[in-house]
Amino acid sequence: MPHIIGEYSGINGNGLPAEDIVELYKMVLKHIPREINGQPILIDIIKEYVDVGEKLLNKTVNISGLVDEALIVSGEDKEVWRKIRELEKIVLAVYLPRYLIDENEDERELYELLRHFIEESYSDAMLLAHMRVYDEEVVERVMNYLEPMLGKERKNRLMQLYKLARAGMILDGIVASYLSFKEKKGKPRYIEYEDELEKVIEINEFTNRTEEEVLSELRKELDYARRHGYTLEDMIKGIWLSDWSSNIVPRFALFLHPRSRDIVGFVEEAIKEVLEVIDVRLPYNFDVLVEDGYKLVKELDELLKKDSEKVFNHLESRRR
Repeated sequence: MPHIIGEYSGINGNGLPAEDIVELYKMVLKHIPREINGQPILIDIIKEYVDVGEKLLNKTVNISGLVDEALIVSGEDKEVWRKIRELEKIVLAVYLPRYLIDENEDERELYELLRHFIEESYSDAMLLAHMRVYDEEVVERVMNYLEPMLGKERKNRLMQLYKLARAGMILDGIVASYLSFKEKKGKPRYIEYEDELEKVIEINEFTNRTEEEVLSELRKELDYARRHGYTLEDMIKGIWLSDWSSNIVPRFALFLHPRSRDIVGFVEEAIKEVLEVIDVRLPYNFDVLVEDGYKLVKELDELLKKDSEKVFNHLESRRR
């Protein structure tokens, strides 16, 4: 019998005939409610998928005769062809993404993920590594659900780390935007292509934004973030978490940092340059914030490495 990719069906778990799959889906569609817990289920769209699948199934061709003929002519291994004939029809069952029928999918996903890590006694680093990519509203709701498991103190510490990372992403984007503009400013960009006569043509394309326009845009972005509760101090300290857990350096430094330069000094000078050019006063403890942020990301990275090793060992033990 054929197998459904990514699924195990049938009494013996080795799949269902294609025709049975279609009939099963039709039966399920008759009993699916229009909504669950106030969330609509797009039955009409699901039905369209099933209808298309049935039409494709009806257009399939039985090739068993061709297989037998090829077997006789070629003299190939009979066992190989027997397995091919057994397949008959292969069905790829396509499932709608859960977010289309459940607007709280991100919330449920993060909740289940963090609950597992908490129950397995993983560190804050592992939780933060997964939290940081979710929107703040989602994270806040999930952390409130998990407070009984975490305790108030640990929950607050995790939220502080999360907001540091989110604040760092904002400043990282601002620094990257300015340094990228500065690097390209005044330099023509050439686009090369070949015309009908295979002659190479060069188009001289200059940037159409002035420096003042770019700086004004970056000021607005920073002001918007500060009005929404992100402090400049958190942005500076958290910039080291902007691309963590992939890297322990800010994203802009991945592309611009000369390997011969001290990374902390380079990041410090880059932030200082950008803040000064957009007329933002540096905090009095600017140097300390940069250093503390670097120490924090290194500590978290060490914890994450230990947690990752724990995950690896757990998976290896399950394979044995």
